[in-house]
Amino acid sequence: MFRFIPTARLSLRVLIGMAAGGVGAGMSVAALPLAVASLIEASGNSVLRQIQDQGAVEAPALREFIRSREAAAQWRRSARAYTDLALGRVLLTEYEDASRRRENLALAEKALARGLGLAPMDPYGWMRLVQVRTMRGASAAEIAPPLRLALRSGPHEDRRDAMLLLTLEAGLRAWGDLDGSQRRLIADKAREAWRRNARAAAAAAVRAGETERLASLLGF
Repeated sequence: MFRFIPTARLSLRVLIGMAAGGVGAGMSVAALPLAVASLIEASGNSVLRQIQDQGAVEAPALREFIRSREAAAQWRRSARAYTDLALGRVLLTEYEDASRRRENLALAEKALARGLGLAPMDPYGWMRLVQVRTMRGASAAEIAPPLRLALRSGPHEDRRDAMLLLTLEAGLRAWGDLDGSQRRLIADKAREAWRRNARAAAAAAVRAGETERLASLLGF
């Protein structure tokens, strides 16, 4: 079973006991899954904050974070929980061998499919799927559909260089499968990426095998 910190374990027992004993109209059977899921998620929130702050997160903490999201998903179907789960698995690949890396990328893609089924207009979820497919060496034909949906489902801020560079690399790979408006968005991303970090933008183009296209988009 999943492990919880002692306080969470005690609180979980209290919640279930209250529901079983019928204590209070507010703690109905229908409300129990939401309360339990929130409690379980709280056990991994400190790790999530570290990730959001771009701090170093070690493998044991990532595994605990993954367990918290897996357990929460058993109590409540939440697009955010599945997206968080995928993020944890993507980050965990940095610590694993090739076999476990492939396994975690496959599990991340499965989690994203579930999350996007619940929130199909989430551009971040679609971009995370682009990332997973790029990491596993997917073809441009596999990368293009989620990239198009990410661009169509709404704007997302590339406050972090990693997300901007991912969008650029994926856009260069899938260029032939994008329409005019999407290509213009990628061109804007190219100029912004070059402005922020020209060397990293060039490296993204090299990985995509599209250095000449990047030069053209930049007007070189």
